Amino acid sequence: MADRYNLEDVQEILQRAIARSTAQDEFSAQQLQEMAAELGISPDELRAAETDWRSLQLQNQEQTDFDQLRWQRWNDQAIRFLIVNAGLILLNWVTTQGLGWSLYILVPWTIGLLLSFWQTWKPAPEVYEKEFQSWRRQRQLRKSLGRWIDRWLLPTRSLNR
Repeated sequence: MADRYNLEDVQEILQRAIARSTAQDEFSAQQLQEMAAELGISPDELRAAETDWRSLQLQNQEQTDFDQLRWQRWNDQAIRFLIVNAGLILLNWVTTQGLGWSLYILVPWTIGLLLSFWQTWKPAPEVYEKEFQSWRRQRQLRKSLGRWIDRWLLPTRSLNR
C-alpha cells in the first residue's frame, strides 16, 4: 500500500470498498449521515454535496429527455421522408414507367435527411449546448405557466362546486 493517495484515488478506493463490503443496493439518509460522520464530513458539507448531486442528476435526466426528443424528431422526419418519397416514386412509376422527375425531389431530400442525421448523431458541442439550453428554458417556462394557471384556476374550480 502507498503512503499517500490523491483525492481521485481515495474516492475510487472507497467506492470499491463500499461496493464490496455490503450487499445493500440502497442506503437510508441516516446511514449516509453516519458514513459521512465517520469520514469527518460535516452535515453542512454533506447537504451541499447532496444538493450538487441532485442538481447533476436533474441535469443528466434533462439531457436524456432532450436527446430522446432529438432522436424522436429525426425519426419523425425519416418516416415523413419515406412516406412522401415512396408515394412520389410510385406516382412517377405509374405515370411514366420510370423514375425521372421523382429523383429531383428524392436526391436533395435524401442529402438533407443525411445531414440532419449527422447533426442529431454528432452535434457540434456549442450547437448542442445552445439547443439544450433553449429547450430547457422553454420547458421551465411551460412548467411555470402550468403552475401559475393551476393556481389561478383551482380557486375558481372549487367555487363552482
